[in-house]
Amino acid sequence: MSRTTPRPLTAARVILCGMTALWLFSAVNLALASGGSFGAGAATLPAVLAVLCGAYAYLLPRTGHILLGVVVTLLVLLAFYQMNRITLGDPLGFLGLGCSVALIVLLLLPSSRAALRS
Repeated sequence: MSRTTPRPLTAARVILCGMTALWLFSAVNLALASGGSFGAGAATLPAVLAVLCGAYAYLLPRTGHILLGVVVTLLVLLAFYQMNRITLGDPLGFLGLGCSVALIVLLLLPSSRAALRS
């Protein structure tokens, strides 16, 4: 019997891949705009977030419920970070907040939790 990935997990992987691309573009933009060591420091957070999103998108079908809890916690922290961006006047914070909330909902659906538990 073959194991199929539920649709919410597939949608979560697509959103995670999109977030990976957005964070990489943001890191490159910060590094090029600032330049030098300041640009490298400013680009560190988006680059780390891009690596984390990409790694979880790759590992998502094979993870367990413990890693799911860690990822949901990190997504909640990311949602708070995006709310901070919104209050600072960054309109792209709405995109990040929407992606974070959508991922939390998709990962916590009963079909997703059941697939990750088995």
